[in-house]
Amino acid sequence: MWLTRIFGTRNRILWSHPLGSPTSSGIRMHQFPRSLLLSLLVSLPLATTLRAQTSEAPAADGSRGEPRTRAQLQQKIDSLEQDQKDLKARLDKLEQREAEDASRVTGDDGKPLAGWDGQFYIRDKSGDYQLNLGAYTQFRWDMNHREDPPVGENQTETAFSIRRTRIFMTGRFTEEFDFHLRTNIDSQGNVSLVNAWMQWNLSEGWTIRSGEIFLALSREDWMFGLDVLGAEYSPNDHTFGVGTSLGVQAHRQEEAHRFWLAVSNGASGGKSDITNSSTADYAVSGRFEWMPVGKDWSVWDDLVGRPGRAHAWMLGMGGIYQAARAGTMNVPEKGALITADMSGNGDGWQTLVYATWRYIVPQSGPDYQNYGFLAQASWFFTQKNALYGRYDWVSPGNQPGNLENFNSLTLGLNILPFDFTNKYKLTVETSYVLDSISKTIVPTGAGLGYLPTVDGGQFLLRLQLQFGF
Repeated sequence: MWLTRIFGTRNRILWSHPLGSPTSSGIRMHQFPRSLLLSLLVSLPLATTLRAQTSEAPAADGSRGEPRTRAQLQQKIDSLEQDQKDLKARLDKLEQREAEDASRVTGDDGKPLAGWDGQFYIRDKSGDYQLNLGAYTQFRWDMNHREDPPVGENQTETAFSIRRTRIFMTGRFTEEFDFHLRTNIDSQGNVSLVNAWMQWNLSEGWTIRSGEIFLALSREDWMFGLDVLGAEYSPNDHTFGVGTSLGVQAHRQEEAHRFWLAVSNGASGGKSDITNSSTADYAVSGRFEWMPVGKDWSVWDDLVGRPGRAHAWMLGMGGIYQAARAGTMNVPEKGALITADMSGNGDGWQTLVYATWRYIVPQSGPDYQNYGFLAQASWFFTQKNALYGRYDWVSPGNQPGNLENFNSLTLGLNILPFDFTNKYKLTVETSYVLDSISKTIVPTGAGLGYLPTVDGGQFLLRLQLQFGF
């Protein structure tokens, strides 16, 4: 009773507990120092007892009696000491229970077993097994104005669309293996496979990745859709990019250089979610990167160029050679592609310049060559807002047909509300194609937003909201 009178209700004073139960994992003993707690619990009632018991007790007739005996006082002290031991034992049990509860929700490194660190995750106590869950979508509005459409005079068209909805699961299965599963849902609700690979982490910086993989070729084509500079991959990448393919790819990274080597089904060019396995009998590809300035490879993980990143420069080169089955429709008999690029990165800016050469041996007809060039840059004028620009040139070279060069200029604004992710991004972008795209080798369609024209150019205004988790 004296404990209640002095300290009030136990749960309210001795500890704080968000769920109101002293047996759950929310107990926080550190909020009231244990040594002070024990001292108060014992000293206050003991002092009160000694003061009362050593004074003269009143007799039955109202007069003062004799002091209590020493034996009675010692008995009271012994009783209080036993109460102290009992309380200490109870506190020890509570502390042990608190530690056990904490161990159930945190790993050996103190990190929670489930939570969010840029993506949602679930893992075991050792951290050897982890599953990450994520998704994002790109909702856009396009306005296209053509100077000379196939039918009629100048024509303006607008449309809403969902360009990509990507759902992915990534993680690790012990320190030796990583995995990645990624699907895409288009505006019509069609589901397709983008990535499905397992990576074997070997010693001395080597990894081997197999399955449906992105081939390391050009730096832009290596990026996920949410990490490119603007709202969409460039016209150069839509023309020459390989995208994903079924194959095996080895990778090694050092302090100043890294490289990839792959054997796959290859691709004949064009951006697609998944490459048909009958594209080629085989394809051999590789990429090499050298960073003469800088030491942090993570600055090249996207094309955005965030503030606060280290100054760095990088040179890269990639190539692929493939041979198709004889008679395979719409696929060259043989093909080769080489790309070379230079990238710069600083505190709030990034640049990329690259050139592409492609050589095609068709199933019938003469051989021909195509060329491409891209230059782009971004600059953050505030912590969360960036301006960017890009120039694309694509030449048909000596490809047969009445073909012309493609030239386009793109300007845009990126608004990224969060410093730790590119999944949330609002993009306002304008693009102008100088000549008729129908006479070039650049594809038309929903990705780039360009429409067929007879002779004149076209103007595109695009707003895109990108979001996910």
